[in-house]
Amino acid sequence: MSHSLPYEIGMRLVSPSGTETTILQPYTALNVNPNGYIYLAASAFYGESMNGNWTLKLFDHNTNSTQMTLGDWSIAFYHR
Repeated sequence: MSHSLPYEIGMRLVSPSGTETTILQPYTALNVNPNGYIYLAASAFYGESMNGNWTLKLFDHNTNSTQMTLGDWSIAFYHR
């Protein structure tokens, strides 16, 4: 991820059935652009199918900052 002010970024994950939840709140301690993985978690999708198209939405909460770039992302499902 590349952004001039990474702590302004918020991330929301949307399941194939339309459930949407915040996985990264804006204005956190993310002061530098990550060089590798960021591990985020959500329990909002309990009972939903993993199959289908998942959507990651990124929001810049400061309209005056420069555009962000997300080079790649992936999702892994873990359960007990």
